[in-house]
Amino acid sequence: MDKVVNMYNNNKTHEEIKSYIDKNVTDVELTITNDNNKYVNIEVAKEVDIFTPGLKLIIGDPFFATVKRVLPYE
Repeated sequence: MDKVVNMYNNNKTHEEIKSYIDKNVTDVELTITNDNNKYVNIEVAKEVDIFTPGLKLIIGDPFFATVKRVLPYE
């Protein structure tokens, strides 16, 4: 995630960031959204296999681990 934030801070386009993720990380979803020209939301999600049967009932299956960063829009 830090690499993605650094790329954004270095004025890389959304397409350049997405291309980097596609080439270097497998099975990850990248979402970059602009919130009314005030904030940029960068979200990376990956599906995680849950092996504990009871835990699947609690958190759901499939489960997505998500990391989100909110940055000021510049």
